[in-house]
Amino acid sequence: MKFKYFPLGVNYLKNIENKKDVLVVFSDYFLENAFLKLRDKNILVPGGTFLTFDEFQKEIFVTDRIVLTEAKRPLTLYQNISQEVKDFFDIKNYYDIIDIADLFFTYYRDLNLNLISKIDTTLFTEWQKDRIEKFDKMKEEYDKFLEKNNFIPSDWIVDEENFNTEFIEKFNKIIFVDNLCFTPLLKKVLKELDKNIEIEFILQGNSDIYNEEDLTLNKIDMGEKYFQLDSSKVKVYETNEDIETVFNLLYILSEEKKLKNIYTPRLNDEYFSKIMPKYFINGKLKIMEDTWLYKFMNLQNDLIKSIEERKELGLKIENFLEFIENLLTQKIYGISKEIKKIFYKIMEEEYRYISPKVFEDLWIKDLIKDNEEIVEIFKNLYEDLLRIKNFKSTDEFYNYFKEIGFEKIADREYIDFLEKFHEVMFNVRSSESLLGKKGFQEIFKKDCGQYIYTLIIKYLEGIELKSIEKEKNDKFVGFLKKIEEAKINFGEKSYYVDITNRNLPGNIEKNQMFTDKQLEELGFETRETEINLMKYRFLQYLGNSKENIIFYKKEKDGKIGKSVFLEELMIEKNIKVEDKILNTTTGLKMIEEYLYKERNFTLNNNEFQMKKDIENLCNKDGIIEVGTYDILKINECQYKFLLDKIYGLDETKENQYGGSLRVLGIIVHSILEKVTEKVYYEIITKNNFEVDEELVTNILRNEIRKNNMKIPTYLDIYFERVMAPHIKQGVIKFYKKIEDKLKGEKVKSFFGEKDKRYFSEYNKDDKTKPDIMIRGRMDLIVATENKSLIIDYKTGSKADGQLDIYSIMNGNENIKGYIYNVLKKELEEVEQKITEKDLDDIFKKFVEDENYSKKEKSCGGCIYENICRKEVI
Repeated sequence: MKFKYFPLGVNYLKNIENKKDVLVVFSDYFLENAFLKLRDKNILVPGGTFLTFDEFQKEIFVTDRIVLTEAKRPLTLYQNISQEVKDFFDIKNYYDIIDIADLFFTYYRDLNLNLISKIDTTLFTEWQKDRIEKFDKMKEEYDKFLEKNNFIPSDWIVDEENFNTEFIEKFNKIIFVDNLCFTPLLKKVLKELDKNIEIEFILQGNSDIYNEEDLTLNKIDMGEKYFQLDSSKVKVYETNEDIETVFNLLYILSEEKKLKNIYTPRLNDEYFSKIMPKYFINGKLKIMEDTWLYKFMNLQNDLIKSIEERKELGLKIENFLEFIENLLTQKIYGISKEIKKIFYKIMEEEYRYISPKVFEDLWIKDLIKDNEEIVEIFKNLYEDLLRIKNFKSTDEFYNYFKEIGFEKIADREYIDFLEKFHEVMFNVRSSESLLGKKGFQEIFKKDCGQYIYTLIIKYLEGIELKSIEKEKNDKFVGFLKKIEEAKINFGEKSYYVDITNRNLPGNIEKNQMFTDKQLEELGFETRETEINLMKYRFLQYLGNSKENIIFYKKEKDGKIGKSVFLEELMIEKNIKVEDKILNTTTGLKMIEEYLYKERNFTLNNNEFQMKKDIENLCNKDGIIEVGTYDILKINECQYKFLLDKIYGLDETKENQYGGSLRVLGIIVHSILEKVTEKVYYEIITKNNFEVDEELVTNILRNEIRKNNMKIPTYLDIYFERVMAPHIKQGVIKFYKKIEDKLKGEKVKSFFGEKDKRYFSEYNKDDKTKPDIMIRGRMDLIVATENKSLIIDYKTGSKADGQLDIYSIMNGNENIKGYIYNVLKKELEEVEQKITEKDLDDIFKKFVEDENYSKKEKSCGGCIYENICRKEVI
């Protein structure tokens, strides 16, 4: 065997032999593709054969058996193992076996690759011995099925018994380019081939990086021993936010004349092309997961799984709202923006499940009176879900998509989408035929359709598609690529983003069967080996480029987020973090240039103020309507009122899908309202405050049943056994406490007021200013001959000032405000803090302020902190 070493920065691909009798094996597709673009082509002289390492293995390990693909393996394994094994691994259905199956197939693949026929278990723990023993039993049972049907799992083909030299015999030389790691099986094969064929290895670095005898990479450090990396070629920048990284790169690249390569270890979820699609292109290979249909299917299947029998076959609202956000869903079911808004309003009313029955709610009927087609849209969508849930075969799914119309589901961005989709459906049908006459019903007893759907989605994963190339315009400045491609950017400037510890080396999963020490003793690849290879690659990326600009993001908790590889390099080479590229002035200029200019917006210097338009705040009659909570927000922070009331970013509406205190409040208010209606006559005629427990129990039970679709299933038992008795006692106690407060007083009125209106006189001296009307809902107003009480029911914290405003609205004479906390069973008198003058001053300031003013004191804990950014600005 021969070894050739090339220094970093040298484009060694130009020197690779290209002859008919030479086989060249590249470490990956990127390297092979780069070579094919560089090679000298002569149509008169036949060239060599070029393969990736994976393709090479497929040529030398061959079988005449029928190959079971990745998705077929767990299906056949589930069918062909004993109940004893299933019980041991707690496998109750097909989907319980998937993780176990992955471990099982990986375990025997690794034994093959490491030339181990059977493991000596004396060094292992009892649970490891038990698992290996059960795996051996599974294999014994599964092998009978494989033998009978002449099958072999796809990842068991690379095995010593399948080694075949027929493909290799036509070559006189094999060149391995940039291949650093070989399994014991491959090492044995190469030593065998070396007897008859010349084998050469081409590597970057000096001879100290590689153990030529063992064909393994030596332990790498960042010193001069292995690489002559010039530290002046590396500049490192720290940012705090994704958007800051984007603008820093835009600033640098705006001076470049051509599209530049930006390398990232997280290409699949990079944010550059999402935040700035006009300036950055994502260069990843397109796969089925990127298509409308895959996303639609995933969301639809999740929605089917969310159907809750205990909630009248309702759909989980969070899954439903995700589903209707999908563009293909909107296209198929005709969901307009207006219809979507109504669905969100239903969610805002605390519904946690949605079913056809929800549309019988009087409030919902009132909401949809101008958009009654929503009922038919939901019905069609819902009936499709129930139909799919009961599907029994692949053909039913195929026919379902045929009904929708292939022209609707086809993603026009991908040339071969429909061809690949039909191919996948054929493969699923092929798996179905393996299971006998009953097909999938053989293994999926209940909810067969849901499980088949999951399987189809699994088959779609990773399928590559040919996409229509995005037309490049003169605004594009950056091309996002996998970091692995940086090693072929010879002599060019390279830009790296997200070089953090989270991504490089990232979270390398531990082996679920063995410890690192056991892996080492067995001869398997360890996590340390993998990290060492990643470190080598990182140095290779930097060394092959002419210059390197690196960005890493500081972690939110204040920790330095840079990769440990980068940290070691900076210490070894004395590389310092560069000064910030953007200051306040240049940053604002960038924001105006790239975010505001094209939308005809301008920034008001450095103030970031939002101008107020009083006319737009008025209703058609020229009146500003506000609620009591609105007044409290205006007084606290006008900007918060703007975000909440005007822009609708209410903090209580932000995807809170779990148990809601608001629902609890609604239930408690409704119970007290209905009980008051029943006892009202006895109180005002006889001063009798006695409440029948059975009455409260029945009203409570009906209210919980009425709000069933608003209570998550995991809270059902809690509501029934804990909250219900607690609420009941709190309600009964309330009337006793009121009776104590009114001793010796004759009650004249005892009622709630749902829509109290009050016009402020803040503008009595200046009628050019708009009228302001306060609307309030008062839970209970009690009046005697000598005093009046305003009582607000609470299940949580109180809002300071709310009862003060109610008092002002009711004349403010001899009125006392009380809070009754039903859960704590406490009646508390509230000291008045806001006077009528204070209220007038709040309104006067609100109308006269030109901009929405921000809170003067600390804003700690405000939900809008990241939008407002007052502390930063």
